[in-house]
Amino acid sequence: MKKIALITSIMMAILCITGCSNTKTESSANADGSTTTVAETKEQNEATTVTESADSVDIIASETEEVLQPVNESEPVDSQNNEENGYQVIDSQDGYTVTFNPEYFIYEQGGEYEGKESVYIRCTIDETNSYENFIDVSTVEGYTAEDLINGMALQNDTEATPMHIVFANGEYDAFYCEKKVADAFIISYYAIPGKDKPYLVEVGSHIYSDDDEYAYRVAGVMENTFLDLKFEQ
Repeated sequence: MKKIALITSIMMAILCITGCSNTKTESSANADGSTTTVAETKEQNEATTVTESADSVDIIASETEEVLQPVNESEPVDSQNNEENGYQVIDSQDGYTVTFNPEYFIYEQGGEYEGKESVYIRCTIDETNSYENFIDVSTVEGYTAEDLINGMALQNDTEATPMHIVFANGEYDAFYCEKKVADAFIISYYAIPGKDKPYLVEVGSHIYSDDDEYAYRVAGVMENTFLDLKFEQ
C-alpha cells in the first residue's frame, strides 16, 4: 500500500472536512525566543522580508503520532535548539508568512513559480524527488476562494471539498482539491479566503512506498512546515 508524503494519507488525518458542520481538530504550537529581521527588496516592486528566527513549531496531533517522527531523533525540533536549526521566516507583502528550516528546504528566491509571484520552497531530504516535494504560496486576483478551487477542480477533473484547518498560527476555513500528475506524484491545492483576494497553497507530494527510507522523514518536515503557514484575513 502506498502513501503520499504529506497530503493524502497524513494531512487528511488532521484536517476536518466541514461540509454542513464545522469540526475542529486540536493542535498546539510553541514559539519562543528572539527574532532578527533582514529586509530584501525584489524587482517588480515585490517586497519580501527574510527573518532569522528563534521560533519553533511543535505540532501535537494524536492521530498522526506514529507518522510524525522527529527528523533528527537526537535533536527534536523545539524551542531549545531553534538557534542551531536556524529557522527562516518569509513575510510576503500579500499577507502570508512561510516558516521553514533551511536545513531541509531550499527557498527559490526568484519569487516566481510557474509564472506567478509566490513563495516557493522544496524539500531536499530526498534529493532525487526534491522537485516533487514542495510548498508554494501565492494570492490570486479576481476570484473568491470557493470559485478558485471549483475552477481548479473542474480543470483537473476532480472534486472540491470545503474544510476547516487548524494551523499553528490560526484557524482557517479552506477549500481543497488535488491533481494526480503521475503515478508517484500528486499536487494538493488549498484555497483560503483573504481580506481582498484568496490565498492559494500548492503542496507537491512524491508518493512513497511504505518501506521507503524517506517516507516518514519527508512527511514530518513537510507537514510541520505546512502547518506553520500564517495568513492575514
